[in-house]
Amino acid sequence: MTPALTSPGSQLYEEQKMLADYLAFHYAPASRYMPWSSQLEPFLNFPHRTAQLAEQFCPSPERTLDLGCSVGRATFELSNFSQHVTGIDFSHAFIHAAQQIQQLGKLSYNESLSPHSSSEEIAHMPAGANPERITFSQGDALDLPTNIGKFDLIHASNLLCRLPKPAEFLQSLSQLTNTNGTVLLATPFSWLENYTPRENWPSYDSWQWLQDQLKPNFQLVHQADEPFMIRQHQRKYQWVVSKISIWQKR
Repeated sequence: MTPALTSPGSQLYEEQKMLADYLAFHYAPASRYMPWSSQLEPFLNFPHRTAQLAEQFCPSPERTLDLGCSVGRATFELSNFSQHVTGIDFSHAFIHAAQQIQQLGKLSYNESLSPHSSSEEIAHMPAGANPERITFSQGDALDLPTNIGKFDLIHASNLLCRLPKPAEFLQSLSQLTNTNGTVLLATPFSWLENYTPRENWPSYDSWQWLQDQLKPNFQLVHQADEPFMIRQHQRKYQWVVSKISIWQKR
């Protein structure tokens, strides 16, 4: 439905770009309008899926680093097959929540049902996790402790396009990864000036840029498109497709 032509927003719907957008929305074949339509069903448990992928390519790491670990789901999943996992996130609140789940096995929270209502839910530590193998700490992916050492596996999910200096981060991975070690990156390349100054955005195709940044020191061994959804409330979700790439240190 479009607004009445006398409404203040009516002129917007007369613009050619908006016209094309709505024609595509109504008439474009699903395979063109949404190229990943066949993958809509398995969009849940994104952190679990990325950890599973990491295990396929690095099944028994001694030391694993989960950068941008958020509230820790992937970190717990990585502890299933890693001897020690360090989870680091810039958010104090996220790290505190992850630590609470690590210590208590669960954490209650209020899930939004609508702008005016919510329900109390409980986040449980995933089955098979080994919390004694995990260290959570607040930190900056661009300013890690000098004594952090090197890792056999680095997992960095949906972090790259939330950093002020993404190229600097990619260059640092070589110093953090053991020879023959594995790096898993997931990113939707959602560049926003709120996080990354425009002068630090890639000046050409983001996926090609990422490959150019890493290929001097890493070999690309796997790539995939993985969808996920972020719930805002029970009637509104953000649907995203993240580019997964797995790299082996030369």
